[in-house]
Formats: sequence, structure tokens, C-alpha cells
Amino acid sequence: MRVLTASPYLGAASLLIVSPAAAQFVGRPVYEPVPVASPYLGDSSLPGPGIGRELRNVRRGIERARETGELTRREARQLYREARLIDRAAERYGQGGLSALERRELETRARVLRESLARARTGKSRAGGKG
Repeated sequence: MRVLTASPYLGAASLLIVSPAAAQFVGRPVYEPVPVASPYLGDSSLPGPGIGRELRNVRRGIERARETGELTRREARQLYREARLIDRAAERYGQGGLSALERRELETRARVLRESLARARTGKSRAGGKG
């Protein structure tokens, strides 16, 4: 009896050993050249608030800082000048449609302007607090 019960297991095992390589389910990996991504497709980054809104927020921050005395007239004028330059660049770039590179440049310039404003405000409050 033991010989008869073991024979189905031996038959199945012999089929697995004898089967050719082409009958396997998993084939060899085929590495083909990957096409270049289209420059017109977006990436997975989320859009920011937009250049116009960002510049408007910075201008309001400059006005508030000027009113409270955190910025001098000269500092405020420099920050306004940079905001105008960014705004003009956005208009110029926007005439033909913004590319991803142009959008990133404008966003970076606006972020640097916002950080300059924050540094100018904190620098004045620190200097005023020490004296």
C-alpha cells in the first residue's frame, strides 16, 4: 500500500523535472531601450500658489513691514524692484506659454524674494531688540 500511495507524488515530481525550459511560466527579462519622456508632459510635483499670487503676498508683506518700521524705505524699494522684475519676466515668458523651466525659474525667484523679505524683517527686529 505504501508503494501505491507514494507513486502519484513521484509521477508529479518527475513531470516537473523533465519539463523543458520553454514550458516555464517566467521568462528571461528583456531590457529594451527606454524612450525619452516628452518635455510637454508634467511631472508629479504639485502646483504652487502661482506667480501672481506669490508676488501679491510679497508686496503686501513689504507694505506691512514698511508700515511697522521693520523695513527702511530703501530696503522696501529694493524688494519692490525685484518683484517688478519677476512680474515683467512672467509677462514676457507667458506670451508664448510657460515651459517647465521658465515656471521653475519664476517660482525660485519669487521664493528667494519672499525669503529676503523674511530675513530683512527678522534682522530689523533682532537689531532693534538688542539696542
